[in-house]
Amino acid sequence: MEDSLYISNSNMKKSSTKILICFITILLCLYCFDCILGYVMRYISQRNLEKEHCGLNYCLNAATADIIILGSSSARANYIPQLIGDSINSHLGTKYSVYNTGNTYQDFPYFYCEMKSLMDRKIPKIVILDLQPWTLSGPTNMSALKFMRPYYNTNSHVKEVLDDNETFLHRVLMNFEMYKYNEEFFDLLSSYLYPTTKYPMGFWALDGEEKDYEIIPENDNREVNPLSKQEFEKTIQIAHNNNVKLFVSISPYLRYIDRNSPAYKEIVNMCKKYNIPFFDYSNDLELVKGELFHDTMHLNKKGATILTKKVSSELLKSL
Repeated sequence: MEDSLYISNSNMKKSSTKILICFITILLCLYCFDCILGYVMRYISQRNLEKEHCGLNYCLNAATADIIILGSSSARANYIPQLIGDSINSHLGTKYSVYNTGNTYQDFPYFYCEMKSLMDRKIPKIVILDLQPWTLSGPTNMSALKFMRPYYNTNSHVKEVLDDNETFLHRVLMNFEMYKYNEEFFDLLSSYLYPTTKYPMGFWALDGEEKDYEIIPENDNREVNPLSKQEFEKTIQIAHNNNVKLFVSISPYLRYIDRNSPAYKEIVNMCKKYNIPFFDYSNDLELVKGELFHDTMHLNKKGATILTKKVSSELLKSL
């Protein structure tokens, strides 16, 4: 009886040891896979400047341009870097290079991080910050911050922004490469294996026309987000402290923009406070036409060409 009990306990210990060894082996394999994945994805990301979210990668790892365009997808689709460079260089006799870092759904945590990172690389001479009239209202777009996660452990400004906005669980998971790249894996891999020139110098050329539209009046009564206002002011101060000429612009939209909204008024007040040139094309009658829009928020290439020429002309007056 005692012998069989001893044998049974011995077998249980052996089984437990095997299970433990198997568990540890699986963890080690996952850890190795996670490390290899991170190395491969960083290699791909840092060498691919023509993917959808190339703007952030450019600011963090490759920025050399003299003129930088910051903003969301409206900036990416509405400002043609080549035209801005050609216009300024031909008039001033300079050789300024231009890059458009606009990215989908972004707001001030993203812009602040880009500005800080730019100052660490090569300080640009000019920054054009394209804002949506409602950028300062409402909560931070947390889902948009996922594009910053791959740089969490390699850029202190990304870490600062994400730590301020993400939950404790997210901050723990940020130590795993599989988590950081899970939203970007297929986009990065496909754009690396099948490179295109869809985003030359960050510009996103759109086609088509918005034929069926109705400009509807809207009232944006949302209060200004204090955190967004603070990051807007910090972004302005970064430019000022580094002698960067900052210009704030609002793109045209196929909708009525409420200039009495708290968010819009705050943008105007901040620009006046810091003496920043402010260009508002939101209700520009020359641009608010369906044939110039891809959709109600993004210009097509024809519209982008007209807007870019207007912006270039205003820049030359202020330089």
